[in-house]
Amino acid sequence: MRASTMPGPVPTRRLHQSLTLPAAFSALGGIAAGAGIALAVSSPGDPLGLGLASLGAAALVPAWRGVIAMRGRILEEVGRVQTAASALAQGVFSKDAFTPGSGSRRIQELETLGDTLNAVAGHMEAQVTELAAQAFYDPLTKLPNRALFLDRLERMLTRVKRRKGSVAVLFLDLDNFKLVNDSLGHDVGDQLLLAVARRLQGSVRAEDTVARFGGDEFAIAAGDVAQPSDATRIAARVAEHLTAPFTLDGQEVYASSSVGIALNRSEHDRPDSLLRDADTAMYKAKVNGKARFELFSQDMQNQTAERLRLETDLRRAVERSELQLHYQPVVELHSRQIVEVEALVRWEHPRRGFISPAEFIPVAEESGLIGPIGRWVLGQACRQARAWRDELGPRAPAKVSVNLSARQFSPSLVKEIQQVLRDAGLGPEGLKLEITEGILMRSEASTFATLFELKDLRIDLALDDFGVGYSSLAYLKRFPFSSLKIDRSFVQRVGRDPEDAAIVRAIITIAKALHMNIVGEGIETVDQYEHLLALGCDRGQGYYFARPMTAHAVGELLRAGSHRR
Repeated sequence: MRASTMPGPVPTRRLHQSLTLPAAFSALGGIAAGAGIALAVSSPGDPLGLGLASLGAAALVPAWRGVIAMRGRILEEVGRVQTAASALAQGVFSKDAFTPGSGSRRIQELETLGDTLNAVAGHMEAQVTELAAQAFYDPLTKLPNRALFLDRLERMLTRVKRRKGSVAVLFLDLDNFKLVNDSLGHDVGDQLLLAVARRLQGSVRAEDTVARFGGDEFAIAAGDVAQPSDATRIAARVAEHLTAPFTLDGQEVYASSSVGIALNRSEHDRPDSLLRDADTAMYKAKVNGKARFELFSQDMQNQTAERLRLETDLRRAVERSELQLHYQPVVELHSRQIVEVEALVRWEHPRRGFISPAEFIPVAEESGLIGPIGRWVLGQACRQARAWRDELGPRAPAKVSVNLSARQFSPSLVKEIQQVLRDAGLGPEGLKLEITEGILMRSEASTFATLFELKDLRIDLALDDFGVGYSSLAYLKRFPFSSLKIDRSFVQRVGRDPEDAAIVRAIITIAKALHMNIVGEGIETVDQYEHLLALGCDRGQGYYFARPMTAHAVGELLRAGSHRR
């Protein structure tokens, strides 16, 4: 032994002896944040000793297998170095391992290795924290995301099974959030989402979980809910917290939410099923008027399943020729002659028989199927109008009316209509397009130019169902409508309710002042017909004159030259 060449203590202080578990994992694995994790290999499958198997986050494990393997190799080297360092410190080493003067070099190598290992460990710890945040937290609000929400919900369900309690899930969707983004910009929209997140957190207990799923969707999981009224009180408290205006970028913005509530019904409830039920109830709240909450029921699930079946069948309806067009005559009230017809789509289902448009048109709107269905209706109607002209000459209806959906309004709409008219051989003066106020209210700026383009092509435009929405007189002045259709709800009471008669009279007076044709919809009795005629209404349609009928039946009616009852 050569005391003069014995190295001092090897600086193993530079080597990490433990790592601190990132706080991001504390909600997942049941390991307290900040717990010391030994670097020593705990098992071949878990060399970091992080307890990944208990994290309950299966998606994270595969991503870290490579990292774990690399750390395992480093730890093995640490073990070898620490053994050598211990031997050096005790003066116990093989003469074959070190030659005189090599001790200092070995110390330097160990110091370098210690620095390297420290840097690698620190970098990997930062990666763990960053990847955990990306995997389980919403980047904007820092709330738990769907994956972490479902994990916590599963833990809640496990606990309440032992206590025979219930868990409530509230699924929230902000009402009219798109309007904020479109009018004030996405930066203000993000500010609103952050502010909403803070208010939601302030409306629940510390042990409850508030999560954001993306867009304007949030969710709340509340444990130990004794009865449904407890869950509805949470929803009411959320609504109360959202009532006050938000001041964003110097502007006051109001927000409301549609909320669906679901409670676990049995010990077999799964987190994804509970969330699905809450989502279903939220959709029901949207349909029923927004800014409200709905409690999930089995009927909702049955309706959702039926709607899915209906959508699936509707996708096949066009290609299987199950859709048909019927036509309802529009009559000039003084002469009672047919002046035009309205094309109405009908669906003859192979198993269910006739399905009302009131049932399948909303499904087509929501699913996006209204686009291809609308194009098919437009093409069929124009071809039939051309066929009537060829067959009946002057007895053919002057125009065929087709309803347009808001989903059909796009930059290519005008070109699509022009192509349909060319293919059918029908002039633009033979087509009338009917739209509702809802289209104008939702996208006035984007539809303004389109409507004027259509008008410039000599296509008539009609405002349908006037009187049931906002009935803005500004629409009548600003947009190029040639016809106005009075909603059937007024027509049906025109002979019995003096107030409705006064409203109809006012509508007719304004429309005539703007040089528009007036059509009364839903005329079913001679009394309604005579009252509208006396009030100065130009045209009418309804069962009193004729029900919607096939193209062949319309042709027979036109050949008769009249359809007096």
